[in-house]
Amino acid sequence: AVIGEADATTGQVSFVSRRVETVLGYPVEQWLTEPECWASHLHPDDRERALAVRRTALEKGHPYDVVYRFLAADGRVVWLRTRVHVALDAAGAARQLRGVTVDITEGKRLQEELVQAEKLSTLGELIAGIAHELNNPLAALSGHAQLLRIEQKDAPAAARAERILEAAQRASRVVQNFLTFARKHRPEKVAVSINDLVTKTLDLLAYQFRV
Repeated sequence: AVIGEADATTGQVSFVSRRVETVLGYPVEQWLTEPECWASHLHPDDRERALAVRRTALEKGHPYDVVYRFLAADGRVVWLRTRVHVALDAAGAARQLRGVTVDITEGKRLQEELVQAEKLSTLGELIAGIAHELNNPLAALSGHAQLLRIEQKDAPAAARAERILEAAQRASRVVQNFLTFARKHRPEKVAVSINDLVTKTLDLLAYQFRV
């Protein structure tokens, strides 16, 4: 943790522990000499909010607790949590700020990973539900196509049934990929003949675009 003190009116740091050099990279001397060193290195997206929290606390003379991002000396974005006690003068006006700052970057990273994991889990459940809904009509389609192919034998409808069956099988494989993504099924490795795959694809395209 970094311990520091600053003037409530000017924001000028009057004391900061050496730990600040390890956490943020700026030397102690810079904190003691640079005007508003803390405010000037706040992350642009958090600057106004962090300053507003401090401003409100000073007006009311109340302590405050703020979480924000800070730009370290090496360019890193560091998540910090600062708890500040506002010391008042005899007239009740804010005189000095005394605070403790903790680096919570790792905790934030873990929190974000948890949120992403929850999102992926929800997405997986949605995909699995859609895949299961598609399984039944695809199975029925394949079954009817097989029956039609058997009944028609050498008739032109048999060739159409064969293509319907192939399309249904491809769609079924896509569904299985969905289920694999959703971690409902273990992935299976299947040997595929590239030549056969290309030939069937060309045949299907020739049939679809035949005039």
